Amino acid sequence: GTDGLGQDSTLAYQFDIAAGRWSTLDAAGDVLGARHGGVGWGVPSAPNSMLVFGGQRGIDASSLYLGDLVALTSNGGSAVGVQRLQNSTYSSSAGRPIARVNAAGAGGAHGLWLFGGFSGYGGGLDDNLHNDVWLLTI
Repeated sequence: GTDGLGQDSTLAYQFDIAAGRWSTLDAAGDVLGARHGGVGWGVPSAPNSMLVFGGQRGIDASSLYLGDLVALTSNGGSAVGVQRLQNSTYSSSAGRPIARVNAAGAGGAHGLWLFGGFSGYGGGLDDNLHNDVWLLTI
């Protein structure tokens, strides 16, 4: 996410429901990279895991839009394993959503849903807004 100063962050956090507090997790490597506006899903079959799709590096019009899919796994709250499942360099004809920021996501019985988002400023009313729907089956 983006911190109060507008800087993208690589930090990952975990909320302990029983204790009612947040803790910072140390990520292994920089596979996730600093970003904001990505979509995150919990994975029902893996309680200490989540998937992150897309986002944007930086906050200006020329910042890179991301289309990667990354898995984060906690080992009990002390560390996070990060694994890139899908690269960000592909076209929509590859059967995957193109890079985007601020999409909506939801988990369901059939998988993880992704809707819409934004992937660039065309100027005026010509921005690259998306109204597509994708389903990732897990």
